[in-house]
Amino acid sequence: MSTTSHQFVFHSVVIFACGIYCLLQATILQLALDNCSVSIGLLWVQIHQSAR
Repeated sequence: MSTTSHQFVFHSVVIFACGIYCLLQATILQLALDNCSVSIGLLWVQIHQSAR
């Protein structure tokens, strides 16, 4: 009986950890995309300023 409850807790923890990991990955990816768009925007502004 105790082994099944331990397995259940273990599986719950693993699923919980995977969920947090996925959320962290998504957040990091979102930050990377934001940084990329900001960098592209700044580069675009610099190109337009130098073209004048």
